[in-house]
Order: sequence, then C-alpha cells, then structure tokens
Amino acid sequence: MIAEEVNDNHPLRLLDEKTGLPNAELSLILARSGVGKSAALINFGIDTLLKGQQILHFSAGMDSEKVHDYYQEIYQSFVRFNPEDKDHPWDELNTHLMVISYRDPDRMIADIDDEIKTIHESAKLSPALVIVDGLDFDNRTDDSLNVLKQLAATHEVRVLAAMRVHRNQHGSIDLEGPRSVAMAHTDHIYFLEADKDRVHVEFQTQDGQVELPIYFCSHELIFRPL
Repeated sequence: MIAEEVNDNHPLRLLDEKTGLPNAELSLILARSGVGKSAALINFGIDTLLKGQQILHFSAGMDSEKVHDYYQEIYQSFVRFNPEDKDHPWDELNTHLMVISYRDPDRMIADIDDEIKTIHESAKLSPALVIVDGLDFDNRTDDSLNVLKQLAATHEVRVLAAMRVHRNQHGSIDLEGPRSVAMAHTDHIYFLEADKDRVHVEFQTQDGQVELPIYFCSHELIFRPL
C-alpha cells in the first residue's frame, strides 16, 4: 500500500514549511544547463508518487523510457536516505506515473491542454502534479508561462516546470530578466545554483533571494537538508 504520509524530516517537507507547491498554481525551477533541473523535478514527482497520487510528466528532449529510468534511478537514492520508502516498491509507484515526450518544446506547450483533457476523458486520470521539463528562456517564454499558469487554474492542479537560463556576455548567470518575466505568472520561483558538489536552492522574491534549508546533492541526485 502506498504511504498516506511521508517522513516529516524529508527535505521536501522542510520545503513545504517554507514555500511548497501551491494547488492550482504554477511553480517554476530556474537553472543553467547541467545543474540538475530534470532530477530536481523528478524529486517532486517521486515525493508525490509516495503519497499514492498520480503524476503526469511532460518532457521535451528526453524520451519516455529514459524518463522512467531516471525516475527509478532517483527512487533508489530516495530509499537509501529514507528507509521507510523501501515499503513502496518502484513497480508499484510506476503505475501512478504517466510520461508524455515531445521533441519540440513549443509543440509540447501548444498541445499540453488538449493532452490533459484527453487523459481526463479517456483514462479517467486526475494527476495531483503536472511536471513540465525541457523549456528554455527565450522570446516565447512569456506566452509559454501564460499557458502553464492558465493550465494550473483551469484543471485545478499543481504545475511544476523547469526552465534553462543562460549566461550573459560577461559570463555570469542572467537571472534578473528571467525572474521579472516569471514573476508576472507565479510567486513560486526556485533558482538552483551550483557550488562544487552542492547546488544551492534559493526562493525568488520581489526583493531578492531567500536561501532555503535544503540543498540539491549532485552526486545522489536528491534534495538533502542543510
């Protein structure tokens, strides 16, 4: 049987106490390439699966089989650090995960609402969390975020997306532009910043950044408490 409750000491419980992922709203993870955005998204996905809830995972650029394999790999890290999760075998959790892959992120965004409607109508599934991976900050970002924001509200579901940010001409991460665009659509923005084998997790506000009491472990591919 899937657990109805998850360890209160889990790093994502610490995140819930500070910010969490609000229902019927869009939340966003920002990071440069290679920091661990996809793995971070999957952490939230596994955490939801462990509660016995459905996940709908959209991926641009990673095929469905690879996404499922990635979930299973990160699940193994979960059970190493959270022994109580061993009671919930991966084969059981995997039945609650649906992955839809696209090659083109723009096409994925264009189709995503119809995809969810079809799943509701044909499979009678109601995901507790919709994950969207493989997006990039570019001149279409404002439109993409608006689609995801409306999606969350229309279907009354949590939507968590990851977007790649880039370095500016001076070599530093250009965060101000993406943050201002994102804040027009959501108040829940997380920035992942690499520092050796740890990745800092910062919550973005209008006044700047607030560092959270967790970090992302690049080696284990999971969130850990500070």
